[in-house]
Amino acid sequence: MKRKIFTTLTILISIIALGQTTFNKTQTITLNGTEGDTPYPIVSADIDSDGYNDIVVGTDFGGSIFWFKNDGFGNFTIQPIVTNSLPRIIDIELLDINGDTTIDILATSFSDDKVVYYPNNLANPGTFGSEVIIAAAIDGATDVDAYLLNGDSFLDVVVSAFNADKIVWFAGNGNGTFGSENNMINTIVKPGSFDLKDVDTDGDLDLVVANAVNIDNEPGMNSSVIEVFFNSALSFTKDANSVTNDKAYLFNVSFEDINSSNNSGITRDIVATDIFGDLVHYNRNASGVYDETIISSTIANPASVALYDLDISGDGLKDIILSSGTQGAGNDLVWFKNNGNGNFSAEQVIDNTQSQAYKFTIVDFDNDGDLDIASTAYNDDQISIFNNQTIVLSTQEFERERYQLYPNPVSDYLRFNTTFITDSEYTIFTILGQKLKEDSISTNGAIDVTEMNSGIYYLRLNDSQKVYKFIKN
Repeated sequence: MKRKIFTTLTILISIIALGQTTFNKTQTITLNGTEGDTPYPIVSADIDSDGYNDIVVGTDFGGSIFWFKNDGFGNFTIQPIVTNSLPRIIDIELLDINGDTTIDILATSFSDDKVVYYPNNLANPGTFGSEVIIAAAIDGATDVDAYLLNGDSFLDVVVSAFNADKIVWFAGNGNGTFGSENNMINTIVKPGSFDLKDVDTDGDLDLVVANAVNIDNEPGMNSSVIEVFFNSALSFTKDANSVTNDKAYLFNVSFEDINSSNNSGITRDIVATDIFGDLVHYNRNASGVYDETIISSTIANPASVALYDLDISGDGLKDIILSSGTQGAGNDLVWFKNNGNGNFSAEQVIDNTQSQAYKFTIVDFDNDGDLDIASTAYNDDQISIFNNQTIVLSTQEFERERYQLYPNPVSDYLRFNTTFITDSEYTIFTILGQKLKEDSISTNGAIDVTEMNSGIYYLRLNDSQKVYKFIKN
């Protein structure tokens, strides 16, 4: 048995060639009158349940949501429009909202003050039902996401109400219906970007939020702030120290694990962008004060920021990807290699051909094992696809087999996109062939990888000896 395992992994690794981490723009899609203009939120997931990551885009002033089908090699074709009557779409998330195993579209409408979702058709994945309203009175609905918040196994929806100066949440019932509005916080003026993670390791999700205030246009405001709120039984208490209170216009904020510190019991750092300033990293020190580190960039108007392992180095370190809100010439997408201990190399340019590339999504589009990027160019009315050149495979057949496993990258549970026999045994290995876990597929087809460290892994189905590669975030 040990010899068979070694042989399987040796063959697997031998068909992968590692190269330099560079990006090629492989496709530019210009929107027409049907899709509307000013593409803004962009997200990716397997919309039609064929095992390949597709793209969903919403337009700010166009009021439309539409998706692009992936052929498995990173080539995209537009599909019938989901809606063209949702004014000022600020955020989109892709989740199974109604519990039928297909990926639904969750969205906010800033002008209509509502949170809605569009149910994916289980009988014909990739076709969507009519709009379902979760909340219809969110004054300035902005960022939205879904979490397991209240202790049951159903997704709850959290949304920032920009004009009402609060963040609220709605308890999910698991079937696409939701309870009434619950207050999370109401002490931040103009809340925008937020993130929820358990940073004090007490088992519930804590909140970081930035107010999206342009101090030049907001009377009485002299700074944009970031605050952390610790959760205790769904009661959120502000940290004694603010993360920052001296920014011009905060665009994006999230909890991240950058330097593996654990100061004052806090296990996560904070990364944020000031669209009129800098890309910044905050580390809470032993005194509970947040130390700021500016990450130098050529981007004058840093917009979205995300951390993923772009160079697939096997060290589990996540690199930084940063986009630009600048209109006109300049770098639009850059990345910074993570060298460990909170240090990053100088930026490397991915693209400088877009105008106002506010948003992007990162996933493996061409099924070669590394992470690609798709971005929206707000001012150009375009979507661009960038292929990561780190990994090149010798056979397409291997990749088509491998990508029956989703989502990839994964944070919590792996699943198979086709009907799968439960109780089948599997083994998970590291990239070096070390065996980490042996178990059987659960009755719901899920494989729990929550406790695994970030990195690259192989999963082998013991009965068929098929091997699948996945990335743990």
